[in-house]
Amino acid sequence: MQAVTYNLWLLALGYPAAWLGRLMAAGAAAGLAGSLPLGWLARRRGAQAVLVASGGLAGLTGAASLLWPRPELLLAAAVAAGLAGAALAVLANPLMAAMEPPGSASLLFSTQFAVGQVAALLGSFLGGWLPARMAGLGDVLALRNALAFSLLLAGLALFPLLRTGGLPAGGERRPRGEDEARAGRAGLRRLPGLEARALGVPALLVLMEATTGAGAGLVVPYLNVFLVRRFGAGTGQVGAIFALGSVATALLALAGGRLARRVRPAWVGMGLQLLSLPLLLAAPRSASLRAAGAVLVLRSGLMNAAEPLRSQFAMESVREGQRTWLSALQSLAWEASWAASTAWAGPRVDRGAFLLLFQGTALAYAVSVALWLLLALRAERAAGGLRARAPRAEGSGDLK
Repeated sequence: MQAVTYNLWLLALGYPAAWLGRLMAAGAAAGLAGSLPLGWLARRRGAQAVLVASGGLAGLTGAASLLWPRPELLLAAAVAAGLAGAALAVLANPLMAAMEPPGSASLLFSTQFAVGQVAALLGSFLGGWLPARMAGLGDVLALRNALAFSLLLAGLALFPLLRTGGLPAGGERRPRGEDEARAGRAGLRRLPGLEARALGVPALLVLMEATTGAGAGLVVPYLNVFLVRRFGAGTGQVGAIFALGSVATALLALAGGRLARRVRPAWVGMGLQLLSLPLLLAAPRSASLRAAGAVLVLRSGLMNAAEPLRSQFAMESVREGQRTWLSALQSLAWEASWAASTAWAGPRVDRGAFLLLFQGTALAYAVSVALWLLLALRAERAAGGLRARAPRAEGSGDLK
């Protein structure tokens, strides 16, 4: 819901788009600063405590900013939301990776992502529908009431988390002694060539997130502003476009997860994201709201459907004991690049330079896919080399 209404509420209050960029950059900077400490804290206090505390803080500051939308409270709410988002980003993927055997987590990652997209669908619909139903109150009050309802819905997520009885610290088992050696060997079986490059592989995985975050920060926070200012869209139309994007993402994520059980997940993910790039370039050139909406819906589905496959690839590229730290570093890289690009894009949104911003996003996404391709090819070559050196059992032949 907030993706539809939050920026529009701030604009209705009289804040310029440049301020929106600074506000979102502050939230991203908080996530950047908190990623590693949150991962460290989760290992000592447990993931449940970190998630509940960060979510509760975000809810309280968010409610205060709705009641008193002064710059300092808006800033505090953005910082708290950034920390809560970082906690979720750092802890979710290692937890899911620990639930499934190596190489078989594609469907779990894709299903979890699809469920999130269904929730986003409902949120986008409500974010567009509720303000329209309360239009008689004026834009500021209608949008504020919709945001208040979104906080209540987000608060409901804390209840099932409180009933889990405590998640493992860091969302994973910390290998020790012989367990660590076995985890290392398992990692070598997953992606044999990558584990040998202990520093280079995580660095490339982190760089993938940095380039993706930089590209997303140029456009994604301002999509509702783009639709309103370029085509005169109402909140209901913006909500419908975002909701349909969530539907497309959920369906393509489930389809991609199933296809990844037959084809290598990395190739499926890269194919989805490459198909989204021409649509990204076409969006700012669209002649009508209907055309722009259709392009953005399909683009969002293709690009975002690959995210669970990227997450699975990253988690299976390192040993189990390294997953939380890799996830924290990836979150840190995303937040840093998002903060910088969002702040840079704000003044250009005020000037209507949407074509430049969409082009920059397409370039950043293309670089990210190229890095993924480099890692995947390196893993393929290394796996082939190990198979060639492996002794063959006598009399086994080539039959399977």
